[in-house]
Formats: sequence, C-alpha cells, structure tokens
Amino acid sequence: GCVSNALAELLSNPTAATIDFVAINPTTCNGFDGKIIITGLAQGVSYTLNYSKNGTPQTPIFISNSISTSYVINGLTIGTYTDINVTQGVCTSNNLNLTLINPPLPAAPIDAFADPNPLCAGTFTDLTATCVSGTLKWYDNATLTTLLTSTSVNPSATKIYYATCTANGCESIPTELTVTVVNCIS
Repeated sequence: GCVSNALAELLSNPTAATIDFVAINPTTCNGFDGKIIITGLAQGVSYTLNYSKNGTPQTPIFISNSISTSYVINGLTIGTYTDINVTQGVCTSNNLNLTLINPPLPAAPIDAFADPNPLCAGTFTDLTATCVSGTLKWYDNATLTTLLTSTSVNPSATKIYYATCTANGCESIPTELTVTVVNCIS
C-alpha cells in the first residue's frame, strides 16, 4: 500500500473574539435611533451576533465575512441590552451588558403666573410661564391628558393648571399654577 508523508504541524482551536461596545442613546424620548457599536471583530470572519433586550432574546444577526472590525446595531430604543456576544463556529466571545436611556428631561417651566389672579367669576385670565428650553404646554388636569387650546381661560371655580416644557420629545415635570376665582359684586 501507499503511505503518505507524516506532517509535523500542530493544529489549535481558534480563540474567541474579545468584544467591546460603544453605546449611543436615542436622541429623542422613546426614539428609535439608538445604536450599539460592537468592536473587536476580525476582518474577513463571519460571526453570529446575539443579544437580549429587557430579558427577551432578539433575532440573531449574521455578519458574513466582516469587512470591518466593528458592527453597528441601528434603530434601537431605550432598554437594557444583555448577553451581547458573537459566535464563530463553536467559539463564543465575552458577554456585554448595557442600558440605553432617554435624553434628559427639560427643566420645568419657571415664572408661572396668571393675569389677573385672583379673578372674578365669569371673566378670563391669561396663563404665562417660561421654558428655559423647549416648547411650553398648558394642561387643565394633573394627569396631563387635557391640553389647553388657549392660554386665556375662564374657570368657573378656583382651579389648578399645569405647565410643562417639551424638548426632543421629552416632557418636563409639571409646574402647578392655582387660579383663584372669587365672587365679585358689581
């Protein structure tokens, strides 16, 4: 029979990738433009990227013959992202965990007042406040569900109005303003 030449090569298992990340939070409240940039990949290698969001495994992403040493997961919302890893064959990288958050809330309105206040029943008052940043909104309930269509109001009894500032889709905590209605004798 035939006998081949003996080889003196030592074969070893490939090592798993060691990955890291750059987290980019959404630019608006509850926005869909957050990103996770996974770094530490080898060019020309295929990987399966795995992760969970808020404890729920997401659909694995297949990265075919990576042309870069990084990969960007786009279109992410706020949440806790865990068990982020890449697999190559039977080798699994380290696990990463991170949280994407909303941008900070704008400051609550300042200098809230009504003119006149107090006012006579059946008359109007004008609501005013200032936002350091964002757009001013007035509501007539504490749950902030009934937006006023005008800042000139005619309450039938003493009432609390609520002002907020909105910026980047984020709404501030409300500032309360009590408008006092009195019975006036003409």
